[in-house]
Amino acid sequence: MAESLSIFQRDIQKFFEVSNMKIRIIQGYNAKSGDPDYPSDYLDILRSDSHIDELLRLSIPVYERYYSHEEVKALIAFHGSPVAQKALLVIPLINQENTIIGDHLGRKIAKRLGYKYSGSARQPQKVFPPAEPLSAFQRDIQKLLEVSNTKIRIIQEYNAKSGDPDYPPDYLDIICSDSHIDEYLRLLIPVYERYFSHEEVKALIAFHGSPVAQKAHIVDPMILQETTIIGEQLSRGILKKLGYKYKGDAKKGGCFITTAVCKTLQKPDGCAELTQFRNFRDTYMQATEEMCGEVLEYYEIAPKICAEIEKTGKEAASEKYRAIWEASLKPAFEALDRGDKRKAHDIYKNMVIGLKKELLGR
Repeated sequence: MAESLSIFQRDIQKFFEVSNMKIRIIQGYNAKSGDPDYPSDYLDILRSDSHIDELLRLSIPVYERYYSHEEVKALIAFHGSPVAQKALLVIPLINQENTIIGDHLGRKIAKRLGYKYSGSARQPQKVFPPAEPLSAFQRDIQKLLEVSNTKIRIIQEYNAKSGDPDYPPDYLDIICSDSHIDEYLRLLIPVYERYFSHEEVKALIAFHGSPVAQKAHIVDPMILQETTIIGEQLSRGILKKLGYKYKGDAKKGGCFITTAVCKTLQKPDGCAELTQFRNFRDTYMQATEEMCGEVLEYYEIAPKICAEIEKTGKEAASEKYRAIWEASLKPAFEALDRGDKRKAHDIYKNMVIGLKKELLGR
């Protein structure tokens, strides 16, 4: 990214600041303390200002692609408000209590099914449901949980447990059921009631019901996926310098142009082409610091290249992606298939340089 940021990009930086993004990243890293996959010297670098600033800098184009400037301004306005600043402080505390509620319900279901509960090791704690009938304040908390898509997010979290031996199918079926999630949400009401005033809940409802917040519920998981890929690429470089082996997830995604081309050609996400290119990225392209830098630069500019192509309309974009396949990706894939990784690297690199000059003017 050029040193001189646009007004839009500076506002994305401002959004990172007012939403306490840096603090939340540090908290995420702090949670890894004691994990053998996160040695102390590695964690020290991850928590450093220079690393987090670089991670946030590389995240700017991702947000730029998913949000308009006006939407970012709306997010800044909300996250700079007193209720949003309070939420940033108390949501971690609320989540701790939510986990206790989840443990409470999980133990009951596991016992009923004859399983040993494998969740939190903490001692069971009492959970107090709200009194009936619900007050106007409590009904508004229900509304907040509804407009903030809490139910959908819970289901997504549970669905991610599919295949986990600690979450047998019959157990998962129950915790994904409407009756279970409705009970869980009902037990959350007193927790929110303790941390927020009625007026604050009304302000949160107003924001979460707004178009930009509803959009955020949809695009934020996609943004997280892309920024996680960026974080993993930075982590690989750090671990290599420290002499450690990278043990992160073998993520899908990250091959933005290749993914768009394969989608146009109606190839599935696990197709041979994407699998080859991702393996190429995760092995050969990690061999030197220079090539690691190329991957990071690619993560920065590839979304912009795709965005420029998409602006031309569906038919023109499809034609462009097919041309990219024939001129560059097909020959690069054929080179990988015969084991000529250097040739594949040259073709791919020249493709990106050409598209950068053609579509981004640099």
